[in-house]
Amino acid sequence: MKNLVFGILGTLTMLAWWNYGGDANTGFTPEDQSLPSVIAGGGRAIAIALHTSGPVYFSATFACGEAANDSEIHGREELPAGDHRFAFDVSGDCDYAILESGAHAPPIGAELGWTVTVDDRPWQEEHRTLEEPLAPGYGFFLQTGWEDGSLNETLAYRDGV
Repeated sequence: MKNLVFGILGTLTMLAWWNYGGDANTGFTPEDQSLPSVIAGGGRAIAIALHTSGPVYFSATFACGEAANDSEIHGREELPAGDHRFAFDVSGDCDYAILESGAHAPPIGAELGWTVTVDDRPWQEEHRTLEEPLAPGYGFFLQTGWEDGSLNETLAYRDGV
């Protein structure tokens, strides 16, 4: 259920961004911001193994601390086709995170997949192949994260604690 909510929320966010902000061709601002490796002092290891058959962007947004909305950390990189790895050392009290990777005008047959782990435990594994042309206003992307409490609370919930 939580993945469904994240999927819907992510889709709505992307559609709003494409329609109301960013670059007209890609839906994003043109400049890349480097992705920090340590977020709010660290404490939890997030690893992403990403595979893509074409060029994609990878972005990460984290909000940590008492004034989470005021301390948002965001980074974005453009990547060529191939295998890519990212590692973040993230504070367990970060209240919000979105990890996302998406293709720019992918052809039919485009592949996009990743494995995301937190502290060497599975978080999400997803692999997609584009089987038909994208309709206007749709994207080909992967997204995961949390927003209902801190990362520590989210992990405790997933573990059934």
